[in-house]
Amino acid sequence: MFRPITRRTLLAMTAASCVAFSGAGAFAAEAAMTPAQADVKLTEIVNGWGNADKALAGLAAIRIKNGEIAYEYHSGSIDGLSRDGVVAGDENALYRVASISKMVFAIGVMDLVESGQLDLDADVSEYLGFPLRNPNFPDTAITARMLLSHTSSIRDGSVYSIPIPHTLEAFFTEGGAYYEKGAHFATAEDTHGLKPGEYFKYTNLNFGVLATIAERITGERFDHFMRDRVLMPLNIDASYNPRTLSDEAFSNLVPLYRPVDGAWVAQVDDYQGERPDDVLRVENPDGDDTQGAAEIPLSDYVIGTNGTIFSPQGGLRISARDLARIGQFFINGGELDGVRLLKPETVDAMIAPVWTFDGNNGHTYWGLMQEYGLSVQNLLGKATDEGSDITWEGYTGGLSGHAGEAYGLLSGLYFDVETGDGYVYILQGTPNLDDNYGSYSSFFNWEEGVLTTLNGL
Repeated sequence: MFRPITRRTLLAMTAASCVAFSGAGAFAAEAAMTPAQADVKLTEIVNGWGNADKALAGLAAIRIKNGEIAYEYHSGSIDGLSRDGVVAGDENALYRVASISKMVFAIGVMDLVESGQLDLDADVSEYLGFPLRNPNFPDTAITARMLLSHTSSIRDGSVYSIPIPHTLEAFFTEGGAYYEKGAHFATAEDTHGLKPGEYFKYTNLNFGVLATIAERITGERFDHFMRDRVLMPLNIDASYNPRTLSDEAFSNLVPLYRPVDGAWVAQVDDYQGERPDDVLRVENPDGDDTQGAAEIPLSDYVIGTNGTIFSPQGGLRISARDLARIGQFFINGGELDGVRLLKPETVDAMIAPVWTFDGNNGHTYWGLMQEYGLSVQNLLGKATDEGSDITWEGYTGGLSGHAGEAYGLLSGLYFDVETGDGYVYILQGTPNLDDNYGSYSSFFNWEEGVLTTLNGL
């Protein structure tokens, strides 16, 4: 997930002080809305509010009320499928949903915790088979709790996914091929002197470390681990590896697009109906993606050496409906369709804040991340000097979940475990993000419009 450094600094505001805006990208709170009215508003968003420069390649949106799916919208601005055309997603479409993948992966991590195979507060060096300490904080062990909550002091550097035969150690060992002069470790200056466990900085590499740990604990390849521990038990046809999708799911996998010189250009998953060989592409969409063409033959992969190749931070391919089911899983306290995967207290622990912004103890991701649990983001409805996490006008908190952004896609899964409300959106084909900031928040204008519309139902 990435929000550009060039993002404008928003004036601090509270939910109560938000005023109505007009025009594209500006949304007043809706009192009540019918499904037909919501269809019209969401179609307007897909069409860029009549501005072709803001039009999307597709949008899926779902509203959960009282724990049940109450409304769905699925659309694309271009229909059909051809070698040079765009696939318009319908209710069966699967998308690479970016950083929501972290929260789904965390379900698998917490399953390891419940089974006694992983201690959240143990030194992860014990699981990795090599010492992992930030040399700038040598006396503080890095733990799985820190990795899940982005407080580990590990940093992405220019890359956080690397090809085999390189192993995870290459990031963290001086002289390693991807050590980058220590760029994968925060300094005391970076963290205002706060040690690991105290300072928040959103970091994709944390999840490559966790994926490697999961493999070493279970002896399973990461994509198989997630299939066997989380997705199949919940009857969710999804995967972190397109090659291992079922035939039906693969046939519904939608490429992600960006508009380039007036044409939709596929960025990822453009398989044109032909299942790929058993390979994975090295992905660094938030960093130096020059390695993007590198393909990893999985027959050569040694389990437990480099979980970054599976993009555990962003590589989940899943439908909007199944994302909604993940939301229902959290709302139901770790149970879905009679299958209990996690205890209610474990789900509570995932949502409970590990870190809350106090003005000095972290980077808020331009105001969007002010409280974070175990791979679960809590939206407080507050503003910082950089922006706010206000989802719609009048919002004052209660939602938990995660957002995603990569390859022209913006996604979100948010839920309120107290009310049973939930919100899912997957929009893709986004034009220049710098021209589409939100009017009152650190979400982009399409996200503000979708969330406001869904809330009005």
